[in-house]
Amino acid sequence: MKKIIIIFVILLIPIISMAKGFEALNFSAVDTNGNKVELSKYKGKVVILDFWATWCPPCVREIPNLKKIYKEFEKKDFEIISIALERKPDEFAKNYVIEHEMNWTHIISRAKGRELAGMYKIRYIPTMFILNKEGKIVANGLRGEKLKEKIAELLK
Repeated sequence: MKKIIIIFVILLIPIISMAKGFEALNFSAVDTNGNKVELSKYKGKVVILDFWATWCPPCVREIPNLKKIYKEFEKKDFEIISIALERKPDEFAKNYVIEHEMNWTHIISRAKGRELAGMYKIRYIPTMFILNKEGKIVANGLRGEKLKEKIAELLK
């Protein structure tokens, strides 16, 4: 019985670590501009960590909202980091981002996207984590006006 409880707790640790109040897992990647992105360097900013794909209708429907939020808060301590989980070649998603004027940070690499999705235990997309200025996950699953309200609240 003790062995079963220990195994259960070990299996829960990754899930709990993605829950609200826990520090977001640090990662390092290269964005579409060739810049190194290290999540820990974003402490001091409110961050939306967005897992998405061009083939995902709910992801695509959320883009106008993300654009509005980014435009409103980009001059404050705020950033969006979008991680593409594409089925098509990376160039397709890069062109999509340019065409749709998604002017925030993007990590578009099939290998890196899979790695980060595994690290964050992503089971479906879109998945967004909202990080406070201390780098802790304070919300997830928000969309539309609720997402904007949460960002505004954290930037007060």
